[in-house]
Amino acid sequence: MNKAIDWQGAFNSIAFKKAKNNRLKFVIPLLTFFTLVFLCLFSVQGIFSNIGNLKIFGPIDLGFLFVMSLFPLTGILGIWFTCYTKAHVYPYEDQVVRTYSTKG
Repeated sequence: MNKAIDWQGAFNSIAFKKAKNNRLKFVIPLLTFFTLVFLCLFSVQGIFSNIGNLKIFGPIDLGFLFVMSLFPLTGILGIWFTCYTKAHVYPYEDQVVRTYSTKG
């Protein structure tokens, strides 16, 4: 069995463009956010080197707390992106696959 796919039709379809645009609407702000967070982290630590050593709770300082807070933040944003993609991207991608794939 051979599957023939109309690639030009799929790439030029409205559903494919909607899927791509919906994904970019989420990814570009997310990349901007993380870039700014890391730039702020390094800028603040470079300019105010003592602020990272500010003790918050016992041996835990502000720099360590900030860096460790990025792990749950990344997990939450990953779950959010997965839910967003399932709701706003996958339906269009499924439509493209159903429309442009044919059994040959």
